[in-house]
Amino acid sequence: MRMLDAWKLIKEDIPHHLYLTGGMDWKSTDVFQRLSEPDFERIHLLGRVEEQDMPVIYSLSDFVIYLSLFEGFGLPVLEAMSCGVPVMASKISSIPEVTGDHALLVDPNSIESIAAGFLQMATEKSLKETLSAQGSQQTKQFSWER
Repeated sequence: MRMLDAWKLIKEDIPHHLYLTGGMDWKSTDVFQRLSEPDFERIHLLGRVEEQDMPVIYSLSDFVIYLSLFEGFGLPVLEAMSCGVPVMASKISSIPEVTGDHALLVDPNSIESIAAGFLQMATEKSLKETLSAQGSQQTKQFSWER
């Protein structure tokens, strides 16, 4: 819901559409209701995407946003980074350990922090280029064996 609040703050300043992936559960009712509001006409729910299709979704993205409040490891962040896509993610839990300095980290509890991150990712081409190149290198530190 904080991401939607942040979107409302910046949606007029960027041309992007937002595509949400992931399974929907019993807690999703509020999100569905909220997305029916006119402010969210450029937000699209893709729902659960098959694992083998995610690299295509990542690769077609201008940037990926991953605002987890609790994360055991952060595999989706690494998946996006390995596709060469710049990432904006939570600066809490295990995410900073996974990304190092190679993602734009925001406070997932702060609407203002999320909105500022959205704007940076949407407008700062050099930031995205840097994060894309560095993120690809960061993923080389990880393997299934480790």
